[in-house]
Amino acid sequence: MKQRVVLLTLACVCGFWAQATPLDDLIQGLTGNDEVARSTARQLLVREGGAALPRVLPLLTHEDARIWWAANNVLTEIAGQVSVPGREAERQVLTDGLMALLAPEQPANFKICALRLLPLATPEGCAVEPIAKLLADTDADLREKARETLETIRTTQAAEALCNALDAADPAFQSALLISLSQIKKPFCLDKAASLASSADARVRASAALALACTGNTVYIPLMKNVWKSSDAATSFDACDALLRFADAIVMHGGNFDTAMGLYREVLANDNNVVHQSGAIAGLGRYGDESAVPVILEALKSANGRELEPAALAAFASLQGVNADNALLDAYAEASQDMKIGMVAAFGRKQDAAFLPLLAAAAQDADPALHKAGINALADSRQAAALDGLLANAQSDHAEYKELAVTGLKRLAQLYRQQNEKEAAGKAFLALYRAAANDEDKQAAFDGIKQFPIPEAFDVVMNSMSPEEMDKLPVAALVGLVKGMQDAGRADDANKLMARLMARLNTPDAVRQAIAVLGQMGPAVEAAHKLGFVNHWMIAGPFPWSMANAFNVINVNEPNVDPKAMYRLDNKDMAWQAHETGDAGGVVNLSAVCPGDHVCAYAYTQISVPAEADAVVRTGSDDGIKVWVNGQAVIEQNVDRPCDVDQDQGAVKLNAGVNTILVECTQNGGGWNFRLRLTTPDGAALPFDIVK
Repeated sequence: MKQRVVLLTLACVCGFWAQATPLDDLIQGLTGNDEVARSTARQLLVREGGAALPRVLPLLTHEDARIWWAANNVLTEIAGQVSVPGREAERQVLTDGLMALLAPEQPANFKICALRLLPLATPEGCAVEPIAKLLADTDADLREKARETLETIRTTQAAEALCNALDAADPAFQSALLISLSQIKKPFCLDKAASLASSADARVRASAALALACTGNTVYIPLMKNVWKSSDAATSFDACDALLRFADAIVMHGGNFDTAMGLYREVLANDNNVVHQSGAIAGLGRYGDESAVPVILEALKSANGRELEPAALAAFASLQGVNADNALLDAYAEASQDMKIGMVAAFGRKQDAAFLPLLAAAAQDADPALHKAGINALADSRQAAALDGLLANAQSDHAEYKELAVTGLKRLAQLYRQQNEKEAAGKAFLALYRAAANDEDKQAAFDGIKQFPIPEAFDVVMNSMSPEEMDKLPVAALVGLVKGMQDAGRADDANKLMARLMARLNTPDAVRQAIAVLGQMGPAVEAAHKLGFVNHWMIAGPFPWSMANAFNVINVNEPNVDPKAMYRLDNKDMAWQAHETGDAGGVVNLSAVCPGDHVCAYAYTQISVPAEADAVVRTGSDDGIKVWVNGQAVIEQNVDRPCDVDQDQGAVKLNAGVNTILVECTQNGGGWNFRLRLTTPDGAALPFDIVK
C-alpha cells in the first residue's frame, strides 16, 4: 500500500495523466484507509473521465461515508466534463448509473445521492421515469427532493413528469409542483395550471397563477384576478405577486400596454398590503408614462402613503420621456417637504438636464435637508451645467454645504476625466480649483486643469504657474489651450501663450499640432515662418528623372545654380519662377507649379541670419529629396513616400548674412511636394529672413 501511495502522489505531482497509473490502483486508493492516497486518487480519477464511471458509480453505495463522498466528488467533476457536445455516450453512462440507484430496492440515502448528481448529467431527451416515480413516494422528504431535481433538470421530460404528477398529488404537493412548473415555463403545462387555478385550495390556486404569470396571455386575466381576489391571508402575497408578474409579462409581450397599466392601478387601489401596492407602483414606474404620476401621487395620500414613498420615488426615477418629466416637475410643487427631498434625489439620478433648474433651486433652499439633497443631486446629475450650482455652494461659508459641494465637484471632475470629456473635465477641475480649501485639493484640481486646459482657465495657467511648471505641461495641452482661447475670441491671450510655447515646438508631433492652430491665428505665411518653414522659393522644372538615376543627373548646374539662367528642354525654354506657399505648414505643392510624373524639380532660396549659427535643416517630401546649403549637400533621400513634418534632418553651420539653400525634389507619381524648415540644434524654430 505504501508503494501505491508513493506512486499515486508522484503521478499527481509530476502531472502524469491517469493512464500512467492503473485504474485498479486508483480505485484501491479511493477505497483504502490512507487519506493521502484517497485525495490523490480522487484527483487522478477525474482525469479518466468517462472511463472511470463504471468503476466509481458503484462506490456511491459504499457504507463508508468517506468513500461514497469521495466518489460523489469525482462524479460531480466528471459530470461537468461529459456534459459538453461530443461526449454524449459517456454522459449517458453516468445518467444510467445514477438512475439505477433510484430503483425501489435501493436505500433512501443512495437515492438522495443520485438525485443530487442527476441535474448535472441528465440531457434533454433523456427519460426520467425513475425520478418521476419518486414523486409518488410515501417518503415526503424523498418526494420533495425528486421534485427539486426535476425542477433543476428543466428538460421537457422533467416538465412532463411534474405535470403528470399533479392529479395524484395532495394540495400541498400540488402547490409545490406548480411552483416548479412556473420555473421551467413549458407551454404544454398551461392547460393543467389553468384548471388548477380554480382549485378549492387557495395555495394551489396561487401556485397555479404563478405558473400562468409568465405567459402574459390576456385570456387568463379573469382567472388571475379571481385567484387574487379569492386568496386568503396565507396566500394573498403569492396571488398578488403572480398578478403583478402577469402584468409585467403582458407589457413585455407587447400590444396590451393599457391592460397591464390597468392591472397595476387595480392592485394599487384595492389591495391595502404595502408590499403589494409597492409592487404595483414599481410596475407603473418601470413601464408607465406620464399618466402614472397622478395615480402614484393619489396612492401617497392613502393611509399607507408614508410607507409607499420609497416605491414612489423609485418609480419617479424610472419614468422616461419629456411628458413624464413635465408631469414630475408639476407634481414636485405639490409634494410634501419630505417627499421633495426624496424627489430631488431621484431627479438627480435621472441625469436629465430638464431637472437642473429645480436641482439648482433646491441647492439654495432655506431647508437644510432639501439644500443638501440639492447639492448631492447636482453631483449625481452628471451635467456640466450643474457645476455653477456646486461651485456656489463650495464657495459658501456654510461648512457642511461647502464640504458636500467640493466632494460633488471631485466626483464630476473624475467622471469627466475617465470619460475623456475634455471641455466638461476642464470646467469641473477649474471649479474645483476655485473652491479648493486645502493644498491637496488645489494641486489635484490644478493637475486636472493642466490635463484638460480650457480658455476660462487661461488666467489660472498663466498667473499660477512658474516658467518651470509651464515647461512641464504637455505641448498638446498648451496648443489646445491656445486654440481654445483663439476660438473664444481671446486673440491677445492666445498670442501671448503661443509666444511662450514657440521654444517648445521641437518635435514633429508638436509642430503638426501648432500648424493647425497657427493657421487659424493669422496669415498662413506668418504661421509658417514662426515655425521655421521657408515659404519663398524660385522653382525650375520639371526635368526627366528616374529612381535608378537618383540624384546623379545634373540639370541646373547644381549645386551652383543661377536663378536668372534659362534651360532648353524639348525645344522649349525653361526659366526659374518665383513661388510663395500659402500653407501654414510650409508645403510647396510642385504638382501645381510644374506637374509631371517621373520627373524632378529644383527650388532655390536665400535666407539671412544676423550672426554665424549652428542650425538643423528639417525636411519632408513626396517623393525623394536632396538639399544643399551653401553648396554643401546635407540631406539626400532617394525614396518613394508621402510628405510629413521633419522626416529628414541635417546639421549645418550658417554664415552671418546671406546663405543659399537648394532643393531637388523627385516625383514617381501621385502627389508631389516638399517642406523645409530651419531650427536651432534643440529643435526650436530658427529666426531668419528671406532674401528676395
